[in-house]
This record gives sequence, C-alpha cells and structure tokens, in this order.
Amino acid sequence: MLLNAGISEQEVLRLACDAAGCEPADFKRLSPALGGLLPHNIAMKHRVVPLGVHDGALSVATSNPRSPALERELAFASKQRVRLHAASPSDILGAQAVIYGAAYGTAPDFNAFRTQAPVAPPRPAPVARLSLAMPAETRATESSAPPSAAVPAEPSAAADVSDRLFAAASAEHASAVMLEPASENGLLVRLRIDGTLNDRFRIAAEPAVRLMQSLEMRANLGPRTVGQPRQGRTTFQSAGGLVAVRVSTAPLRDGRERTVIRLFAAASLLNVSELGYSSSEQHRLRQLLGLPAGLLVVAGPAGSGTTTTLYAVARELRTAGRTVSTVEEPIDYPLDQLAQVQLSESPHATVAAAARAALVVQGTALIIGAPLDAPTMEHLGTPGGRAHLVIASLGTSDMPSTLSRLSELHEDRARLAEMLVGVVAQRLLRRLCTACAAPQLVSELPEQQQQLLFGLPMAKLHRPVGCATCRNTGYNGRMAIAEVVPMIPPVRAALAGGATQAELAHAARENGMTTLWDSGMSRVLDGLTSLSELLDTVAPPVEDGGAAPQEDIDALLAQLLGSPHMQPGAASQATSPAATPVAPATAPEAVPGGPLRVLLVDDDAAARRALAHDLAEAGFRVLQVADGTAAVSFAKRLRPDIVLTEVAIPRLDVIAMLGALASGDAPLTVVVHTAQDDEALRSWLREAGARDVLQRDMPTVALAERLREIARAALT
Repeated sequence: MLLNAGISEQEVLRLACDAAGCEPADFKRLSPALGGLLPHNIAMKHRVVPLGVHDGALSVATSNPRSPALERELAFASKQRVRLHAASPSDILGAQAVIYGAAYGTAPDFNAFRTQAPVAPPRPAPVARLSLAMPAETRATESSAPPSAAVPAEPSAAADVSDRLFAAASAEHASAVMLEPASENGLLVRLRIDGTLNDRFRIAAEPAVRLMQSLEMRANLGPRTVGQPRQGRTTFQSAGGLVAVRVSTAPLRDGRERTVIRLFAAASLLNVSELGYSSSEQHRLRQLLGLPAGLLVVAGPAGSGTTTTLYAVARELRTAGRTVSTVEEPIDYPLDQLAQVQLSESPHATVAAAARAALVVQGTALIIGAPLDAPTMEHLGTPGGRAHLVIASLGTSDMPSTLSRLSELHEDRARLAEMLVGVVAQRLLRRLCTACAAPQLVSELPEQQQQLLFGLPMAKLHRPVGCATCRNTGYNGRMAIAEVVPMIPPVRAALAGGATQAELAHAARENGMTTLWDSGMSRVLDGLTSLSELLDTVAPPVEDGGAAPQEDIDALLAQLLGSPHMQPGAASQATSPAATPVAPATAPEAVPGGPLRVLLVDDDAAARRALAHDLAEAGFRVLQVADGTAAVSFAKRLRPDIVLTEVAIPRLDVIAMLGALASGDAPLTVVVHTAQDDEALRSWLREAGARDVLQRDMPTVALAERLREIARAALT
C-alpha cells in the first residue's frame, strides 16, 4: 500500500529496518556460489536470499524480518545461526535470480531487476529456463529495446504461442498450467509439478492476448460471456508423444478470467504395476478386479491420483479380456477399445442414466469417473446393477469415511454391504530424487519424529537435498500409497449392522488392514520418500487412542496472532506431545478491525498449503491442521474467528466435528468448502451446524470477502 501511495522503496525499507531492529541487506557480493549456503527450495519457499557467513552467522535477506518463525526455520535448514536483514521484495526477486538462476540454466543480471519500477510484493519465482520468447533475429526486427529479464519477449505468432506454452510445461513434466491475470493485463504462468504449484514466468499484455486467442481457437472455448466459465479440449504432440489438453476458464470478480490447462500425456498412462503400490497392495487390488461383480470404490481427495488409478484399472481389465465402459465428466484421455461416455456430450442427463445404459451388455465392467450420487447407488443396488463389476471414484479420505459416505448415499446398509466388494483409498507421495538424496541421520530429526521411528529398521532412511535434476526440490516424480480393503465378513457385518467410522476402522485393522500411514511408512523405510513428505500428506496414528497430539500452544498463538515475541515449534505436523491446555476463557478474542484468524482443516497437504498461502496474502492469520480431531482440540483452545473445513477429513467426520464445535455457550463459526455442487449436501451441512457452505473453486478474492462477511455477521 505504501508503494502504491507513491512512497519510495528505500523509504519503506528504512521503516522496515526501524520496526524490526535490523540492518538493510548488502547485495554487493552476490554470486551463484552463495546458493550452497541455503537450498534453493527453502529460499523460494520463504522468499529469502543468503548473503554470506559473517561473524559465525548466516546473513539472510528477507522482506519480512519480523516473522516469528523465519529465523528458526532457516537456522534449522542451514544448521547454523541466522541473522536477518531487511530488503525490498523486488531486490529479493532479483537477487534470487542471480544466485539460483544457474539451476535453470541462466543467471540474469541483478541490475536488470534493480532498474524496474517498484511493484507490490511479487508472487512468482524468477523467470528462468521457461520462456515464450521469439528467436533473437525475429526480436531484432520488431524492437530495438532488449527484452526485460522479468517479462519474456513476445511470441512470433498466435498459431504457435500455445505450442510453446505446452512444450514448456511438458518439458517440466507438469500436469497442469494455471494462467492467472497479473498486473498491466499480463499473465502469471504457474505449473503444477509433482502436485505442487510453482510460479514460473510472466507474459506481457500483448503476447498474453495472443496466447488466449490461440487457446480459444484451438480448444473451441466459444465466445466469452461475462461471469460464465468455459471449457474446451485439444491435443499437442510433445517430444514424448501425444498429450491430451483440457482448457477451462473461471471468471474472476474483476471481470478477468483464470485459465487452467490440464495436460494428460500418453506416456503418463500407467499400468497397475507402475502406480507405486507395494506387491501386496497390487495383489489385493488384482484380486478385487478379478471378481465378476460388485462395487469397488477408489477413494481420495482431489489431487490424490484416483483418475490415474481408474485409467490403470481400465487397461488392466481390458488386458484381461473384459468388456470395459466408462462414464466420465469429462474424459481426460481417449483410450482405444473402450466405450467412453462423456456426460456433457451424451444423451444421458445423469450418471445413473448413463450407468444404466452401459450395463445393458452382459459382463461389462463399468468405470465411473463422475461423482457418485444417490440415484446411481440405487441402481447399482438393483439385481441388474449387482450383476456387473463397477469401479467408481469418491472424494473421501480413507476407508471408514468412504463407508460412511456410501451409507449416506444408500440408506439400506444391508444391501450396501452385500454389493460392496472393497475400498481402495490412496494418496500420492513425492519420490526422493535419486541423484541427490542423502542418508537421513535419525539424531537430526525432531524428537517427535524420532518417536514415530522407534523400533523400526532405519538403515535406508533418506532425506531430500536438491539438485538441477529435481529443480532443487529434492523430489522427482510421485508414487501412490494405498489402503486396499476387501469387504471380508467382519467388515461387511460391521457395515450392515450400522457401525460407526471408528468401529469400522477397528474391525478392518483387527483383520489385517494396512492403513495409509503404514503404507507410507514402508516407503519411508525403503528410502523412496522422506518422513517429512509422509507427515505432510498423512496424519500419524494417535498413540493413546484419545486426544490428538498438539503443538506447543505458544506456537499456535504466534501463528494465529502473528506475535513477534513467541517462538513457534514445528508448525505444521502437530506431532509433539500434548502441551498444557489454555483454558477457553483465556483464548484470544477477535480484534475489531484486526486480521481475522482462520483455522484451516484439510488433509490434502498441497491444497491446504496453497489455500493457506492465498488467505494469508488476503490478510488473514491462518493455522493449518490435517484432521477433525486436531481441529476440535485447537479450535476450543484458540477460538479462531472462523473454522474453514473440507467435507472429507480423517479421524473425526465433519458432522461430528460440527457438533463438537457447536456445543458450549459460545459456539464457533464453521464454514465448509466443497467441490460438490449438491444442494442436498449443502442443506444437510447447514442443518448439522455449518454457518455456510462455499464452493471449493471460489476465487480467492471472493472467498476472502465472503469469510469477512460471515465473521462480521457472527460478531453481531
């Protein structure tokens, strides 16, 4: 705001130094050699720059020197004392390009960044290897001015600018490209790589217009209508083979559009043996696929790889000689020898109608890639539906929550237990980069993580390091972990008898179920991934079977209130022993006009971190937890202004969580966000105690404004 008001960057920097009691950063000795002092992924995550070691401490430049957690986290990452220095966001961006540009094959001149006009704190990482620039000889004929290091030069023609974007994304093995409106009518290009969004480069206004024209023409998006989303599809021939491309746009509040491009390469079509499942998990899955009839559910939240698994299952069934049909919305990739039905282009208006038509042929195996609903479950429960093998996806988190959701869609539990043959719940973990992974010394891990490994074979433990091969992330590619649960008699009887989620989980574990945590821990012990990656994705088991483990209360208060005087502990895993509870009477109250405090509940680590980042940029104080039990525990002690939760959460389902948070003299404000556009679900959640139900894909600006309205209404 100060910059936009016309105050110079140097004056703002002086104010920041006075407020934080630190010195301004000295960028006179920047060189790529400084990159060895702090890993590239850590520098990009915290938006900092190493300046060298002085007087036994690592000097680090940051535009947020008052952050209570930054110094501690950087000291842990660098294994030495850290001294913070203040710098402007644009200087941080330019210095990162100088130090880490070699990781992308270039090293931009720092002076090129220093000469740019001051802007608000930028989100993207420095422009590096990726570019939509024209060949040098073409640029020379069109403009005498050299292209900016931060804004790539203009593409030569609309006909090939989209090809260049697709080629850049394919070279990075990206599964999706997000084009977000940026300042001066340009575009910010973000790539989803191994499940994580990475800011890559900006496109100036004029080439951005040509790019969108090219996408509209190639994907047949149709004319733009204010406030209406658009969808289309096309293909692209990459070096690795054919890539199916799906383009969708979402209108934003300011009248512009966010564009999401999904890439599904032929090379990414996997077999069951290539998903990353262990040999025992593959064996149990193939046993379930060998059954002549019944309902098999593949469960997992968005981004957990269920679509890839469904395509692998389709290929497995086709190889086995089965007749396979699919019902999808939309079709991600066309497959040979399969009858694929896309709902939006078929004469069938509902999933149930499409399933009924597909199951006319005797012996057909049906794969449903669209959301299950009550009418579809009702048809699958009929004698005609039970005569076929049906594999369907569901956006639930684990086996117990899947059975609970199926019970809501089909109230006759006895019939549900009869037709259900199994549940496969899965997540995706990033694989450690084999080029740079280093042995993990157990003594270097936090005490709580050491306790998780106690008594286990730890000879193969490895940790991420970062190199050019993995773009300095320490990880390269992903693999699936899964709990594959056949409906054995004890579990079937528990489901038919109306057992709770906890009772269903107990029955499955007592009869040999391998949980998601067990599956992930086996990959950690084999050195395929790191313990931190597993903890980011799956909540660890609760030892005492009661209250969830908690972090240090001071750390949580610091994260919610932004107090510079509190030193937080390990902030995101909630694995430390229980701390002394803070009585609800002493919990912080909302400060009128101050930042709203949001407790974000979601077990999808990547989606949770992305939403927390966006909310923090919108001015909220955000605390993240991964399951319902932890959410209730933290919410009652810290009393945030809003609890924002996903529908499918582990350990404590959303209905039980709503009941727990609605009790007492001062019930908490709970908002549920979901990707399902189901009015019945919305009504059901509101009756259970949710203050409001919001769409998961709501633009951040609209979400922030709605949360503020809800908080204001709650205060009055």
